[in-house]
Amino acid sequence: MPSRLWRTERARWRPRSPCADPPNEIELVRRIFNMFVAEGQSMAGISVRLNKEGVPSTYGYVWTTGRVASLLKSELMIATMSTTERRTV
Repeated sequence: MPSRLWRTERARWRPRSPCADPPNEIELVRRIFNMFVAEGQSMAGISVRLNKEGVPSTYGYVWTTGRVASLLKSELMIATMSTTERRTV
């Protein structure tokens, strides 16, 4: 059975995605949420549409239903991450 070290040795560095520029990335996330909520498109429909338009996913990969689902469910993307309250005494 391969060790954990062996698995990490196979990791590869990947260049940043063309849409990794924050303004483009933010606009793309907003667009995906709009397609899902306002237009009522399915996650599969969104991935098909983005691929037909040639919009690259992370690291230039194609969009899949799983990628769209993870983006839509990401607490970071929907801004529901909990914050720590600071109390002054």
